[in-house]
Amino acid sequence: MSEVPKNATHLFERPTRRYHSSESWWTSFFSLLLLYRSRNDPQWTLPTYTCRSGYPVEPVPFSPGRLSPENLIVEAPLSKNTFGIASWPVEFLQLKPDVCILRSDCCRVVFIEVKTIGASIARNHTRYLQTRDHLRHLGWSADVYYLLSHGHECVDDWPLIEHDEVRVMLWEDVFQFAIDTPFGDLFDEPLAHYASRPSAPPNPPLQLAGD
Repeated sequence: MSEVPKNATHLFERPTRRYHSSESWWTSFFSLLLLYRSRNDPQWTLPTYTCRSGYPVEPVPFSPGRLSPENLIVEAPLSKNTFGIASWPVEFLQLKPDVCILRSDCCRVVFIEVKTIGASIARNHTRYLQTRDHLRHLGWSADVYYLLSHGHECVDDWPLIEHDEVRVMLWEDVFQFAIDTPFGDLFDEPLAHYASRPSAPPNPPLQLAGD
């Protein structure tokens, strides 16, 4: 009998469903992998996707360029000082993007929100889009991405992502890119075991209430 393919969510819940590493651990893993890959190959890209019915489609490459600790910032709060501007809306003061790629010299910023298990994007979804739009109004190039497993369990997140046309990165792709690096050797099992590709939409077609 063939083994059921695993996705990243199966790794996130190890060693047990009730006792496992936090999102901060995985955010650190992702950030260090970004630094490693981008510094070894500044042309390296990671696929991003739009979503249709909870299914990632239309891959477009995301190119972070060469990164350093000076422009890749983890879990730091946003403020006027971040962007060198005179003021910052009060409603955005509590936002702390999991990963922020900040290139002040060219007014370019990318926010990446990391989700593993037990957490939804819904709490800050609207505020991140408002922050993005506020910065664009000020002349910045600003984008928001979500890093999710294709087995992401908060099914109500997929319609939000689709409706607002926010692109996602997949943990399964991240694991594939980690396999041939020192980060792939951190685990007792091969990362390839948790990097299966989605073969069908993980959820039935989803609609926003009232559609």
